[in-house]
Amino acid sequence: MLATANGELYSDFELVALGPVEWDLAGLWPECEAAYDSAARRHGLRGLDERALRFVNAVGMSRTVACLALAPQLPMLVEAVKPSIERWRTMPFAGGLGLDAGGALGGTS
Repeated sequence: MLATANGELYSDFELVALGPVEWDLAGLWPECEAAYDSAARRHGLRGLDERALRFVNAVGMSRTVACLALAPQLPMLVEAVKPSIERWRTMPFAGGLGLDAGGALGGTS
């Protein structure tokens, strides 16, 4: 949030958008997903939707990989995203969404 002469303004669209809880967990490790899922169920809330989670994780990983384009200007990013890049390399193609290399449905996951 930015404090301005006309009041506080949100500086990030994600702070004011509504969406599935899976989006808030994008890019976090499976342990975090399991902890959220367990707590949600204890409180009578819905558990995580695996398909939505695969999608938001694929989007999150795409953003992480895209950060590497900034490495020449911000070399510190390379080390910061390294654990996520290593994790991404172990994931199924397209985050397991069932897409082939051309983006068509029906690929192997």
